[in-house]
Amino acid sequence: MQIRIRLDDDLHTQLEDRAKGRGVSVNREIAERLEASFASEVMDKPSGPVGGLLELVTLAAQTAGHGALLASSLFVETAAEWTDDSVAYEQAVRAANRVFDALRPKGSASIDEPIAALVMQTTNGILGEIANNQPRARESARRTELLRQALGPELVKRLQTALAKKGKENSK
Repeated sequence: MQIRIRLDDDLHTQLEDRAKGRGVSVNREIAERLEASFASEVMDKPSGPVGGLLELVTLAAQTAGHGALLASSLFVETAAEWTDDSVAYEQAVRAANRVFDALRPKGSASIDEPIAALVMQTTNGILGEIANNQPRARESARRTELLRQALGPELVKRLQTALAKKGKENSK
């Protein structure tokens, strides 16, 4: 569907700059931002220290990923998004881990094996729900749908591949 909207010059320039930086059209930038705004209404966003921590991790990962992608593009042809470039992605992971390390509480990080196994099982369950579009609870159906949309088909496919690979390794 096609619609016409009026934007002030500053907002239009911001949209153009962001779209250009991501290598997408202004139309796609606007559509994805609108979709994200609806998604944020449905998904519970943590507040307080957890929300702040996640915002900081996001900022660090985005900044490192975009920076590494930009630096790489000076020497070789790179992907349009840092999530599609292995070097830039690794830098984003390192940046996110640096934030977690910097804010780690004092004390021992050792955990009993049964608890660690339960945490991994829970995490793999969440990833499986998203990868296979099979929410385990009715309440998580909308969240699963929104996360799949936000990730996009390429990242969902990567998630499916990673989980299938992990399943094969566990069955050996």
